[in-house]
Amino acid sequence: MNKRQAWFIFLSFTLLLVVLSVWLLPACAPGRVAATADDSTYAIPSLPDFAGRSYLPEAYRFAAPEAAISDYVLDYQGFVLEFDTASRNARWVCYLLCEANRGDGVERASNFRMDRRLGDYSPRDAAYRNSGYDRGHLAPAADMSYSTEAMYDSFFLSNASPQVPGFNRGIWKRLEEQVRSFAIEKDSIWIVTGPI
Repeated sequence: MNKRQAWFIFLSFTLLLVVLSVWLLPACAPGRVAATADDSTYAIPSLPDFAGRSYLPEAYRFAAPEAAISDYVLDYQGFVLEFDTASRNARWVCYLLCEANRGDGVERASNFRMDRRLGDYSPRDAAYRNSGYDRGHLAPAADMSYSTEAMYDSFFLSNASPQVPGFNRGIWKRLEEQVRSFAIEKDSIWIVTGPI
């Protein structure tokens, strides 16, 4: 399989998930969706129910894929992801994009950083230097511009995958813009994306 075929499969899968979420999922509730460590409403049980996805905040349970190991499901402001320690990439990223939460007030941070919760598994910025790959957001910074915290969290390297520059700045950027137009049209959509 060549790079062009791989990109096509990846984009087709991502677009399918987005299109399904446009028609199948409920409207946006005002306010914050993701939980934080200090939010006792979303306590993570000691014995996770993988089928019921009880390790996730309730708002994400029906939209997120099933996790292999709940220890690596990370909850950020604005999105949730499952991290794969073997590939050092997210398996999937899930977030709700609402017309009400679409914002342009928070300036793009452009400050990628490792996530210390992952310890030695966390991707490092140095791995991207002179590699020929961009740090491609899975939950785009533009979708997190409604809050300073969400923008900050979008720059953890656990939310990035290596992408060829032409892909990241070209068709991937256009796909992200199209998804934002779906959110305007439908009021809210759930987005699940990830690398192949």
